[in-house]
Amino acid sequence: LGQGLLFWQALNGEVKRLTLVSKGVAQILGAMPADRKPVPWVRLGVFLFETLPRNFLMGLAATRWQVALEGAKIVAPLISRRTVWLDAPSLGRILRAEHRQAPLAELPGVLDGASGFY
Repeated sequence: LGQGLLFWQALNGEVKRLTLVSKGVAQILGAMPADRKPVPWVRLGVFLFETLPRNFLMGLAATRWQVALEGAKIVAPLISRRTVWLDAPSLGRILRAEHRQAPLAELPGVLDGASGFY
């Protein structure tokens, strides 16, 4: 994560994303405009983590957060314990499944040697 700073992004008062921003962006965010109105942000930094969509896997997921697609390459070295490698038949099952999801019972051996929540 080098020289970047982490920024919690809230939408409608709810924290939705963790983003990586530069020191320059942090300085702009901390500055007070002459008219004292908050600066409207359309896009801020690279999304590293984001919350799962509302009502998706409610009560089933161990956490309501997921790695954001655009930040996956940045955080990959930090999340290696939560990585699951799939063999070709298991990957094929998932790609053919509705919503690209399959129960672990249908993927024998994919968690062998894995640690973390499952």
